[in-house]
Parts: sequence; structure tokens; C-alpha cells
Amino acid sequence: MMNDSFPDIEIIFRCDDYFILRRDLRVYLFIPELSLLSELNVSKCISGSDDSVVVKSEFRAILTRIMEEIELDGGHSSVLAAKGNESGRFSAINLNLTDKCNLACVYCYAKGGDYRRIANSMSASTVISALSAARDSIDRTQPFRFEFFGGEPLLNEEAIRDILLWQQGEGRKILPERVINRVSTNLTHLTDSMLELLKRGSFILSVSIDGDRETQNLQRPFRNGEGSFETIMGNIVRIREAWPEAVIVARMTAHNRGNRLLEDLDSLIATGLFDYSSIYPAAVDDNGRGNIVVSSEFQCQYLEMAEQYGELISSRSLSKDHCQRRFEGRYKGCLELNRYICHILEGSCAINHCRAGIGYCTLSPDGTVHPCHRLIGSEEFRVAKGLSGLDEVDSSWRANVLDRDECSVCSARYLCGGGCRQENLIATGDLLGVSARNCSFANLLMISAIAALDSIKLVSNGDICNVTEMLCSSLDDLFVLCGQPKAGNHCDTLRKKVCGMAAEFMI
Repeated sequence: MMNDSFPDIEIIFRCDDYFILRRDLRVYLFIPELSLLSELNVSKCISGSDDSVVVKSEFRAILTRIMEEIELDGGHSSVLAAKGNESGRFSAINLNLTDKCNLACVYCYAKGGDYRRIANSMSASTVISALSAARDSIDRTQPFRFEFFGGEPLLNEEAIRDILLWQQGEGRKILPERVINRVSTNLTHLTDSMLELLKRGSFILSVSIDGDRETQNLQRPFRNGEGSFETIMGNIVRIREAWPEAVIVARMTAHNRGNRLLEDLDSLIATGLFDYSSIYPAAVDDNGRGNIVVSSEFQCQYLEMAEQYGELISSRSLSKDHCQRRFEGRYKGCLELNRYICHILEGSCAINHCRAGIGYCTLSPDGTVHPCHRLIGSEEFRVAKGLSGLDEVDSSWRANVLDRDECSVCSARYLCGGGCRQENLIATGDLLGVSARNCSFANLLMISAIAALDSIKLVSNGDICNVTEMLCSSLDDLFVLCGQPKAGNHCDTLRKKVCGMAAEFMI
């Protein structure tokens, strides 16, 4: 449930159907059923002093009519009710290529790469055999994506090469026409031949880098204790020089330096090398169980980033260390925040937090299949029939956000989708439990999306159409929030009708 604990944010009125909040001197209405955010004319909508704010009766009457209209025509809830559970077909697979990793990240939830449950490296034949056996379960109505994962996947160059050869040869017989490749890598090991493979496979590169030299070397050192920053940045420059159009994401983890988040992000943007960032709090806690830690310092820094968002995504600054003028102006924002912003701008909604167990699963070197990459090696969650048995996974993986009582009345429900199930499992012992830390992060993203929209409007002089295209057009390809399943802008007509009904109260 959304709380009121953010600085400079005041909830003026809240009910299950909508809430009204004030940021600085601006007041907003948010209607979850439509993912609709509108700035309000303060003088027409509220009255009273700072200590006692009242929603004016005329505006409250309009809101009542709007809620009646939504109940009649149906908002997001009616769409989710009609969709039902997804089929057992799949269109995305995570390949756990190796248990090896050459870094010693201080917060690693993978226990150094092997999760303490797996061993060995994957062969291409394991992947090819699994996909060939499950060819009838592959969803050919949408692009098929390969997520190359580890350990450090680039340490298994042979498997990557052979999988690409299969994709471009025999794999065409069973895969859809469009294939998307993405790799999560620390990018410390990059041979010339591996660089050529990445380019040939048009890989999206998610690079594990937490910030500037000091932060990266402290949190993600090599196993011998030496810093990794210079090696990674040098390899990114190599990629940019050989392949200027490559899509590179800075995958940042906030650990004990949450008070430096904005400084670290600024330093990476300034290089002109990164297209996006992806920022998460570290998945650790005092007992090492893998739950996320959303510190107050992290929240403040994240919100401050959002308040500067318009400037950040229009930045033309360059670093002293990696000054390459042809790279400037590349940065297009933080992926998780962009997803929330785009739900609001487009009127879409999250059906679930991610696609784990719903068309997306993980294949391990021994051929076993699990719904989520964080659960590999777990006998409890192993899919008995492999890739052909996804329709038999625990129904909790397919439950949508409205199937949970607490989530179903949360203000952020159609933006969040219910939170990471694996993190919910760790926090509560139940895939469908509600993790307070997940909720805290979702609330932060929601408030930050509102702040970011303010900032974007200011920089764009109120015209955000072009900015919307930049923020939203590639999110599905980038597999944001592990491919968060969403329903499109099915409520567009109703959104326009509602805005028309309340036009005199809106700005």
C-alpha cells in the first residue's frame, strides 16, 4: 500500500479508487484503474490551509461521476479478469551458461556464480536439445528472446558461438522470425572474437557497473581484490568503436553507498557510452538471504534523480576520461522508472511484476528448468517436464496482481504488478506474499515517476510527445522488470472521456 513517507509529498486525499497528492506547489490526481495522472487546478479542486486541506464538493462530485463511469465501462480490472491465466507456451529463455565468475561482488545473490546449487558450464547441445524437444510449446506469435546469464556468461564463448550458429541455421525452423539476444555481463573478459559474436548476434548488453571508479572497485572487485572499473570501461569503449549502434545498459546496484547514487549515475552518463541505466537496491540483508534493502539514503537519492530527469535524459556532458564526442546525448533514462512513466503516459498496466513462469523460464547446464533464474537448482521449484511443462508450474506464478487481497487495493497495483515473486518468497515464505521492501521500492518508483514527468515537462516546455517515444519505444525489447507482462492502452477512449468530464479542474 502506498505510504506518505516521502519528503515533499503530501497525500491530500486517498481512497481505493483514486488519490490526490501535492508535490511542492502542484497537486495531482491519480486514478489507478486507468493509470491516469492529471495535474489539477488547485484553486478549483481544494481549499483550506496547509494543516487542513479539503477537496471541494464540486470536484468531489465530478470524481464520483468518473468512478461510476469507470465501473460501467470497465478499467484495467475488467481487462485482467478477461485475460485469465497465460498458456504454457514460452517466448523467452534464460540460459545459465556457467557457474564461473571472475568478480567477487560484495552482495552477490548468486553466491559467486554457482548459487551453491549448480556446477559446470552449459553446452550449446543442451540448449538446442531442450528447445527442439519443446518446439510445440514455443510461442511463435511474438519475438523469441535469449537471456545469456551466469556466473559470467562471456567465460563460455564456445556455447554462445554455437547457439548463434544454430539460431541462424537450423533454429530458424522452430523459432519465430525475430530473435532477440541479451547478455548480463560484468564485461571484464572480452576477446576480439567475443566482441564479433556480440555484434553478429545484435546483443543488448546489460553491463554490471555500479558507478564511478571508487564505487565499482569497492563493490565489484576482481577475486584477487583488484579494481574492475578500468577494465570494464576500456571494453565498453572497444565495443563502441567497433559497433557504435550497440545498446548498452549500465546495470547499477545500490548497496552501502546509496547516498552516492546520483553522483555515480552522473559519472556514467557523462561518459556518453551508456544508452540506459537499470538501478536496483542490492538483494541482500543481514542474514544473507537475498532480500532487497531499500535504505532511506537510496530513496532520497532516487527521488532526487527523478526530479532532475529532464536534464539527465537531455544531457550532453562528457567525461574527462572517455571523451568521445560522437557518443554524446545517448542516455535515455532508467529502465524501471521509464516503465512506470510509460504506464502513466500510455495508459497501460502491469499484469504481473515479471514473466517468470509465464512464458519465461531458466535452463541450467544439467538441463533442468525453473521458472525464475534466482531459483535454479531448487528441487522444490524444478519444472518436472522441462520446457514442455510450463503449463503445470505452480499457479502462483500465473496469478495476476488482482489475485492478492492486499495488492488488489494498492494505489500502485497496475504499475508494480505485485513485486518480484522470489523476493516475496524470501520475505514471507510465499510466492504471493507481500514484501514490505518490495512495496517500498514500488512506492518509490511511483512517486519518482510523477516527479520525473514534472521534470520532463519543464525541460520540454510541456510537449512530451517526442520524449515519450524515446522513453517507451524499446522497453519490451529491453526486457524491463524481467519482461513485465502488460495490457496495452485499452482504456484510451475512457481516459479521454474522463479527462473531458474533469477538464475544467485539470491543467
